[in-house]
Order: sequence, then C-alpha cells, then structure tokens
Amino acid sequence: MARRTRRTRVIRLLCFIASVWGLAGALAFAGAADQTADVVIKRTLSANFFERPDGSTYAEFYTRAVNFVDASGEWQPIDSTLVADATGWRNAANLFQVHFAADSNSPTLVSLVRGGSRIDVGVVGAESVIPVVAGSTITYPGILPGADLSYTVHSEHVSKAITLHSAPTVPPSFTFQLSVSGLEFESSADVLGFADVNGEGWMLGTPWMADSSGSSGEFSPDVDFSVLPAAAGVYIASIIPDTMWLTDSARVYPVTIDPTFIKSPGTGGGDGYLDTFVQNGGYAGTSQHSNADLRTGTDGAAVPARARTYLKFAVHALEDHLATSATVQVYNYSSSECVAPINDVRTDLVKINGPWEWNITWNDSQPSLDTGNPLATSTLSPGCSGGGNIQFGSTSLAGLVNQWARDAGVNYGVALFGFDGGTTNTWKLFRSADHTANQPKLIVDYTAGSPPPMPSITAPASGEAFNASTVTATWTQAEDLYSGVSNFEYDFKPQGESPVWQNLAGTAVSVESGSLASEGSWTFHIRTKDNVGNWSPIATRDFVIDRTVPVMDSVSITTSSPTKAPTVAGAWSATDPGSGVASYEWKFTMDDTNAPSGPVNSTPDTSGQDSTLGEGMWWLWARAIDTAGNTTDGWMRSSTSIVIDRTGPVMDSVAITTSSPTKAPTVAGSWSATELPPVIRTPTLSGESRSEGSLDATATSARVSAAGGAARARWRSAGWSDREGSWNLGIVFTALDEAR
Repeated sequence: MARRTRRTRVIRLLCFIASVWGLAGALAFAGAADQTADVVIKRTLSANFFERPDGSTYAEFYTRAVNFVDASGEWQPIDSTLVADATGWRNAANLFQVHFAADSNSPTLVSLVRGGSRIDVGVVGAESVIPVVAGSTITYPGILPGADLSYTVHSEHVSKAITLHSAPTVPPSFTFQLSVSGLEFESSADVLGFADVNGEGWMLGTPWMADSSGSSGEFSPDVDFSVLPAAAGVYIASIIPDTMWLTDSARVYPVTIDPTFIKSPGTGGGDGYLDTFVQNGGYAGTSQHSNADLRTGTDGAAVPARARTYLKFAVHALEDHLATSATVQVYNYSSSECVAPINDVRTDLVKINGPWEWNITWNDSQPSLDTGNPLATSTLSPGCSGGGNIQFGSTSLAGLVNQWARDAGVNYGVALFGFDGGTTNTWKLFRSADHTANQPKLIVDYTAGSPPPMPSITAPASGEAFNASTVTATWTQAEDLYSGVSNFEYDFKPQGESPVWQNLAGTAVSVESGSLASEGSWTFHIRTKDNVGNWSPIATRDFVIDRTVPVMDSVSITTSSPTKAPTVAGAWSATDPGSGVASYEWKFTMDDTNAPSGPVNSTPDTSGQDSTLGEGMWWLWARAIDTAGNTTDGWMRSSTSIVIDRTGPVMDSVAITTSSPTKAPTVAGSWSATELPPVIRTPTLSGESRSEGSLDATATSARVSAAGGAARARWRSAGWSDREGSWNLGIVFTALDEAR
C-alpha cells in the first residue's frame, strides 16, 4: 500500500511528459494574439512572439505551457476549452487528451491519454447527475453525498476539487478507482504516480483543504491520502479529510478539497518555468505550486500571515534578440489594505539569487532575494476595486532578461515581495498559472540580433617573427548580447591565401598552429559564430616565419692604430632577407683565434665604442641576431687589429761623443733607452728650429750637420718621441764658440 498522511507534500495528478519539456523551436501563446492586430511570428512551449503593425516586435513569456507540437511537428496553441463529443467532453487541443463522460456513474468518468498510455478514473458510489460545463471546467453537482466534484483542464495538468457545502454529519471519505495501462505505479517519499520506462506519465498530488473565510480562506493539509493496488492495472485511491477540522465552529463553508493531477514542474534552477508561493501558518509545510493563487506581504492579523511569490520564465527563446524593455505583469484580484488612500501598499519585484525547488514550502530553506535593489516597485492595489493588472518594468529587468537568455543556468527568476515600509498590512493576492485566466506573464520588447563581436587577437603581435615551426595565437572575445557565442573558426595560411576554416569550441582563448613548413609571411584568421548561426567579421594578424640565420657582411675597427685614445670604435653590418636584423652582439678581445666568451655588448646599431680597453693589441668580433631570434653561424673577426699604447719610453743615457771643443764640421752623439713598450717607436733628433730626421728605434747615435752655414747654431736637446708625440728629454749640449 502507498499512503500519504496529512503532512506529506502536495501530489497532484499531473501530466508529466519529459519530452514536452525538452521541446525547443517555434513559439508562443495564441490566445493573446487573437485579441489584437498583432501577428504571431513564432511559438515556443511557454512563449509567443509577435509583430506589431508598425513592425516592432515583442514576446510574452508565461509560467506555464501555452503551445504544443502536433502530430505533423508544427507548434499549435494549447486550447483547454472542453468541447462536446458523442459520449461527453474533451479538451480542444493539447499534447495529451482528457475526456469527461456525460454519465457520472461511468468507470471512465475521467480518461487521461497520452501516446500509448491511459488512466481511467471512476468515482465509487457516484450518484447519477447531469454535469455542468463552463470553459475548461466540468462540475458534477451532488455526485457524492453532500459534495460536488469538479475538474479543470490546464495546459499541463488537470485539477480536481471536491466541494462540501456544509459540515458533514458523519466522517467523510471519497474513493476513486484508477485503471492504468502503459504505465507503472511509483511510490516514494516525494513521488506518487504512474510513469512509463522513460519516466513520462502522471503524478498524484496530496490533497489539502481550504474554507471560505477571509481573503484566502483557512487552510489545512490534514487530509489522508492512499493508493492501493486492487488488481492488475487497477488501483483504489482514498481521500479522507480531517473531520475535526471540517466540523470546527470556525469553519466557513463551502470547503474545497483539492487533489490534483499535475505535470512534474521540475526545479527552479535551469531554464524552466514555474510560479508558486510560500506562506507561514497552516500552509508552512505544504507546497502551493498548483494553487490558483499567488500571495505576497503580511496580512496585519494578530498572528500575521506572511507570504512571498516566486516566478520563473523560460526566456532562452529570445535567441539572437536583444531585450530593450521588460515588464512582469500579474493580476491583483484581492488586496487587504483598501482604506483610502489605497495605493500606499508597496510591492517589490526583486531578483532571486539562487536555486529553488518547484515544491518549495515556507519551512524549506529559502533562496536569497535581492531586496535591497528591487528591479521595480508598485503601490497599486487594483484588487481593492474589482481586480486588475500590476506591471513591474525597468531597464534593470531587461538587462536581467538578456543575461537569462544567454545563460539559462543563472535564471533563478524573480520574486514578488511585500515591502515593509511601516504599513502593517501589505497582503495582496494574484492569479497564478493554475487559474483559468489572467496568468502571470513577462512581456519583452526586443530588437533583431546582430552578428557577434569580432575576436580581439592578442598574440602574435603584428609582424612578429618566429624561428619555430608552430605558432600559438590568443584572443579575447567580447560578450554576444543576443544568443551567446557558439564556436570559433580559424586557420593559419601563407599571406594572401584564403582560410580553410577549422572548428574550435566557443570557450577557447588560444590555439596552436600545425607545422608551418614554408618560411615567409603568414596570416592567422579567426571568426566567431553565435548560437543562431551569425558570423562575426574575420579578425586577422600577420606574422613571419624565419628559420634562416643572418649573414655577417663586415667587421672593422674604425679607430686608427696605434692609438693612445681612451675610446676605441668599431663598425659592422649583416644581411637577413627573412625577418631583418634585429640586433648585434660585439666585443673587443686580445685573442685573434677564439670567438668571445662571457658577457658581450648588444645593440641594434651598426657601430659602437668601448672605453674599457687597456694597452695592448686588440681585435673586434661581431655577430647578428634577426627578428625571429636566429643568430649567425659563429662570429666574424676584424681583418686588422688595433694597438693601444698610453705609456712613453724611458731614456737611459744621452752623450756627445765628439771631443769638445772642436772645430770639426761634424758633431757626434750617442744615447740609449730601456723598457720600451711593446710597440714600434721612431726617435727624432731635434734642434731649436728643425728636426734632423727620424732614426730607427734601435739607433744609439746620430750626427748633426751644420747645414747652410749654420755652424754657430746652438743645439739644445735631444730626445725620444713616439708616434703620439710623447717625449723624454735628454741632456743639454755644450755650446760651440765662434772659434771652434
């Protein structure tokens, strides 16, 4: 036996068809279009898209299914109106069929059919009565002692209501026989119903009771419910309401007992649709997702009732469109605070920040609400004057809708929240998706989408050169405000060639090329595709593949040798036809055989100077590096060296070897020097006003002739001079008198 006690969660007989939930494609709710000059241009399971006569477009999203796919694969509007046939009435158009018998004693009083599955429901002990049909509701008045039985067909479920018009004199119970084919019975802590091997079928809901007191009635979950197998494919369902509650003197009749056949609504996370409310008190432990009401606020009673409403719309069907305005519309049919001025009770529309379950109750953990930043507010209370719509619209809501359309995973919906601004009574009642009219909806004005933004390439840099066979490209992708990024396509091609596109995931931010065999100029191409097939403009980036080393043309020392200068200069040049020479490395060394080691100088220039060199013989070495990073094969050395000498010679002696005084026409002298620098020197013998010429550095004597009759000239000094003009002075000659 499967039994649900009075505290178990609501069951409801619902038409759960997982395949219906998964449908995506065309769109919307036809009933609304029939009342306007606007044309339905698209339909989805829970939305309709329209075009106005002026060409502008909008969509209406509901918290229920409004369309279904017929046998031909076309979207059609759901029509739950009951139409007569030979044996009773059936719903006009839907994926499932519901039939109600004209004969109230029939074992197939209600038949639920979808595909190859079927459930027939009969009332045990039914009286023969004439049913009354109104729209999508059929009522069998007096079918049970003191009770009416009515059914209402909704887009995704069938609700059942047992109405008691007076307090019972004996404990009441209601028994139904269910004949089931094509489905298996399932019973667990959270599910009681019938499903096929794919999990599709009907769920049964735990009944609850409400009387007619107050604006929303006194509620009680104290109803026992059980389902027992009676034979193969036959089950007995019993509903036993709490007699003490029914006979309490506080009861206001009629009392409604409401078990429901209902579609499994899924969860509040993901991209589903749903509405429900949570309330304290007697409602605290019972889910209200099949209630025809939505409630918010505080009722101001001594022990106040408190409630909040949760709404969720499946807006993924906006696809490549951009919401420019968005409005949540709810129908307020009752407000408790109606003393003038009546429009001072504020209700906020706020964002829900986390997931919530379809069967959430007041006692459950509640999702976080962004109450500090309402999306929209309203102080209207049309429920005080017969009822009317309240609209909550803002640019913030439109932005949120665009987020939901791009990422269903963050769509947790919105809440109606009674703002406590000092007003003690903020209680308002609205129609839910389970009412036959004026259900909640989200109205979105939108514009046609446009191609996604072009990727922004971050690597390689424009003109960058590589000496490898592969190159990694990276990019950033701006958000696509319409349908989101689906994927990228890319290619690496020699410059001037057309790309042959290759696919890449829409989450990628980099890709490595295959082997780029040929050297020269290449181009990286990439483009973005959105989720409806629009392509962005193509982004490109040119780069160079160069695996050939540069060639050195020349290396030379530009300072004359030998030198005593503090700085020595050199020059060099190289050729690289691939990516061009980027820099040179160079160094002076005293080794004319082995290439430099250790630290070297680096420069993009073709010349340089070194002021760190000491005395000695130096050679210049250089090599080139191209833009791709290739380095010349080895170093090139200058063909000549440079000698650096900053030390003068040291004289040992200077002597006149001709006896003095003398009258000889020729005078002779001698000299010597030591520790000569390792450089060729040229000594010069000089007089007061003339040089007597250069001598070999090994000479140790010289003669001075009295040329041109200048025998009387006084020779003052002799000395050594290197080629840079450094002198060491010798001794002073003895003067010659006129006689000698």
